[in-house]
Amino acid sequence: MKLLDNMSLKRKKSIFGYLLLIPFLIGFALFFGLPVIQSLIFSFNNISSEVGKGVVYKSVGFNHYTRLFTSDVEFRERLVSNAVDLYVKVPMIVIYSLFIAVVLNKKFRGRNFAKVIFFLPVIITSGVMLSMESSDYLLHTVQNTISQGNELLETNNAAFIDIKTIFLRMQISEKILQYLMAIIQKFYDIVISSGVTITLLLAALQSISPSVYESAAIEGATAWETFWKITLPLVSPYVFMCAIYAIIDSFTNSSNRVIEYIMDTAYGSSLNYGYASAMTWIYFIVIALFLAVIGGLFARSRVIFYYDI
Repeated sequence: MKLLDNMSLKRKKSIFGYLLLIPFLIGFALFFGLPVIQSLIFSFNNISSEVGKGVVYKSVGFNHYTRLFTSDVEFRERLVSNAVDLYVKVPMIVIYSLFIAVVLNKKFRGRNFAKVIFFLPVIITSGVMLSMESSDYLLHTVQNTISQGNELLETNNAAFIDIKTIFLRMQISEKILQYLMAIIQKFYDIVISSGVTITLLLAALQSISPSVYESAAIEGATAWETFWKITLPLVSPYVFMCAIYAIIDSFTNSSNRVIEYIMDTAYGSSLNYGYASAMTWIYFIVIALFLAVIGGLFARSRVIFYYDI
């Protein structure tokens, strides 16, 4: 106790942070450490089973990794496609989540019900609902409803508004137009993926002391100035955390095309555990590099504001 009394508050917080990591490190060592090492061994071998011998390892060296970069075009295409999707999804997930969190942070009637509504995507994408979604049941239902609605509109000679035509008439550049159309096409995925990030950002907004806003109001700051000079800087660490969460969630989602390819290779007709393990390790390295680059860009830009409570 005397040792803790002599420590600074910053040092105590550092020790407390490391203590919070201990349960994770113990769980990783007990339940994940061995499988991780085993998968690395698999990636350098062809795995098969023989009667009387059990699991047989046949060393192939770096052949699996060489195949990934030389002949497996489908894996590379899926990997690049996934990275391009992040360019569209992650910024919009963060922006959409921040917008909804700011709205939900206001006092209005039915606010708690609205919070439940915006958290529903997290529940929908779990269990039975996830199976329905992955089997395209929900998608087919929505498409059928839209097609029926379109037929009804055509029958009544209703005007059909082409969003792309509207943007073109506004003389928006082609690159921006492509980005906007990609956002519209992926709006369902963006909403589905925003439940957790909305909750995190809402908690961040509620942690800001009301006295800060009262001081700004006394000084004559407008709502716009308050958002950009107070709200956004104070929640910027949480925005960064939500961006990292969105990237990891997108890379590891069960509907991810790369994950599907790895699972089909490992557990499909080929049962090629060695090659699937090599793909997994390459995928892990790509994710780690991606997160390192994003983290480095945020750190160098100094857009994240940390303050001591």
